[in-house]
Amino acid sequence: LGGNYLGLFAYYLASPLSWITLLFNLQQMPEAIYVLTLLKIGLCGLTFSIFLNRGIAKQSGNPLIILFSCCYALMSYNMLYCLCIMWLDEIILFPLVLLGIERLLEGKRGCLYLISITLCFITNYYLSYMVGIFTAFYFLYRLFCQWQKKQGKKLLRISIRFALNTLLGIGIAMPLLLPAILDL
Repeated sequence: LGGNYLGLFAYYLASPLSWITLLFNLQQMPEAIYVLTLLKIGLCGLTFSIFLNRGIAKQSGNPLIILFSCCYALMSYNMLYCLCIMWLDEIILFPLVLLGIERLLEGKRGCLYLISITLCFITNYYLSYMVGIFTAFYFLYRLFCQWQKKQGKKLLRISIRFALNTLLGIGIAMPLLLPAILDL
């Protein structure tokens, strides 16, 4: 890990799924990339269906959940960037981040949000700041939707927990983010 390798690792190889390439030899590397691409696109659909099942619809067995999960997994962004498989990790984690926000707004613990936002910042810092910006806007929108005068203190506590979990997630990812930032 001499020189500037940690910055390159943070940009290209920090995905936990990158370890799958160790199962293939050098001649089979194109097949390994195909396997990774299929796995990541499949995981996009899986995480979106989890978000729809537990976050929005809250009903199991709805055939529309499968339809919308397939649409999410096969959206044009994924098809366009399937050759840059390092950018698909954020699309996998994005529904889990939103589900974590929904759980925070319900007054539950923020473990899912903390883990998913930390993984976002670890797997690809380039797209994670965009996820972070959208997450802030989404949280403010959902907070505004739930606003009532008598719940002001409760929503303030939820907002503080959201901010602390976000800062903690960035702090946990900082050992990988800081060398990448210094490498830039």
